[in-house]
Amino acid sequence: MKIEKTNKKDVDSFLKVIKKIHKMATNYNPETNIRDLASLEFIIYKSFNNKIKTPIDFAAHFVYYIPTRQVFSDGNKRTAVSLAISILKTEYKEFKKPVKGINWENKENQIVKFMIDIVDRKYTLKQVKVKLREIFLKF
Repeated sequence: MKIEKTNKKDVDSFLKVIKKIHKMATNYNPETNIRDLASLEFIIYKSFNNKIKTPIDFAAHFVYYIPTRQVFSDGNKRTAVSLAISILKTEYKEFKKPVKGINWENKENQIVKFMIDIVDRKYTLKQVKVKLREIFLKF
């Protein structure tokens, strides 16, 4: 995965990917469910132009910022996790597939609890990177 400087065209292209993942994760129309398009575009822009070195860094950026910024009216945590899974599955052969389907009503589920804790600001971005590695990668 090569992450380098980006422009508006790249942001728009990745925004389409996030909208598609949001639709798959939530069944919501992303066009009507985006609450803060400017924040979402900024998150994308920063993910490409920040000091992000690895796919874990890239995935963690979205897992942290999408739910904390609440860019969608609903489904922020589901979208962020689905996007991270997509990034990590593409980039790491050591990817550990999560249990089939995530029951978002089960607050004891490791991934659900993790995402709730992110929204409650119990993790820093650096800690999110470590936890993503623990949950989803075999190394």
